[in-house]
Amino acid sequence: MRNEAKFNDARFFSYRIIRQVSSYLTRIYKAGCMKSVQWKGDLVIASKMEFVFPKSVVLNPKIIRWLRPAAGWWKLNCDGASKENPGKAGAGGVIRDCRGRMVLAFATRLDIQTNIFAELFAIVKGLQMAREAGCTQLLIETDAKVVLQLIAKDTGARHVQHLLTRLRILRRGITIVFSHVYREGNQPADYLANQACQLNMDLVLTQAEGQLASLIRFDNLFPNFRF
Repeated sequence: MRNEAKFNDARFFSYRIIRQVSSYLTRIYKAGCMKSVQWKGDLVIASKMEFVFPKSVVLNPKIIRWLRPAAGWWKLNCDGASKENPGKAGAGGVIRDCRGRMVLAFATRLDIQTNIFAELFAIVKGLQMAREAGCTQLLIETDAKVVLQLIAKDTGARHVQHLLTRLRILRRGITIVFSHVYREGNQPADYLANQACQLNMDLVLTQAEGQLASLIRFDNLFPNFRF
């Protein structure tokens, strides 16, 4: 229209341009190709044209940091995994001292089991190893809230009851504090539990190597973020 007015001496009507632009924008909006960010400071005009945009979601990430235990304490981070629930399962855990150094780690294959069994087994296995290594004060972190609830009630389904009994026995003579941690703060244990699902034999480690060493080093230096 602008070129016609300039070169063909056609009359130039502003309302026609506004109508054509409005029609063009409406087609774009109805096609779902328009976002509020494209309007920037002109959302009032968009509202008058009956363009409605969903409110943008502001993500406030939660900082998740692995914290070292106090002097004289060790910390067990443990996790369980089941690929089908029930399915091929594994349990893993890392025991670290007050300096963040790994004392022991394990990855145990459990064949066909549920998530809850694997999570609880990881706690029992890690506690047993900590006791055998001479630990007297232990923080236990898991990302399974439901398992912490089972431990607090000291009762559960038949297939995990023997683990709760074993846990009750292992707790004697040792100071234990249970706490929940988000998965982002439990990465080394999560890695070991998933690795255990693929193993042909159980692993007990006294020195971290490869990806496990990297995850433990990351825990000591940097936070994780939960969105």
